[in-house]
Amino acid sequence: MRQKKGPKPDEPRRPAPVSPPEIDPCGESHHPLDDDEELAHIGEFTPPPIEVSPDSDSKAGYDAPPPMVKPDEPVPVEQVPPLGPLSGQQPTAAPAPVPARKIRTFEQRLGRGGHETMWKRRPNLTGTGAIHVKSFHCKLTGDSLEYLDNQINEWLDDHPEYEVKMVTTSIGEWTGKLKEPALIVNVWV
Repeated sequence: MRQKKGPKPDEPRRPAPVSPPEIDPCGESHHPLDDDEELAHIGEFTPPPIEVSPDSDSKAGYDAPPPMVKPDEPVPVEQVPPLGPLSGQQPTAAPAPVPARKIRTFEQRLGRGGHETMWKRRPNLTGTGAIHVKSFHCKLTGDSLEYLDNQINEWLDDHPEYEVKMVTTSIGEWTGKLKEPALIVNVWV
């Protein structure tokens, strides 16, 4: 004979499982909360009817477009004659010279220009013995490397009295707004 297993004295009692709502053959379901007296008034609630007026989005019985839509009317285009020289001015033959650019891009020579003029040692053209060093740096991208090449070449073109004795390179982290890898080139002249 089998005995039914009941809760042991040391186990907490579990609530009885809630059965799903019963569905009657007509397709309507019955939920246990439907019998609650406090919620009985909800079943009697019906929303108020919505009145539709001619100015709403409904077009029932209203042939004109809604008031927010303007009818298609061609917009007249005003013809304006081309402007000529102002009265009292005579046209000049040569255009005015373009002023020099005041906005400068960030370059390595900004804020440091002219330090070569303060060097006291004269260039050594024997091919030995570097007397000065010029440092350049750039990000490790293709465009930046091309820009670095141009900077070095322009600097050497501007200083034909210097002969390159040695070049050293290193890659390190350059600290600016961001820390990013950079190529540092030292040109010994």
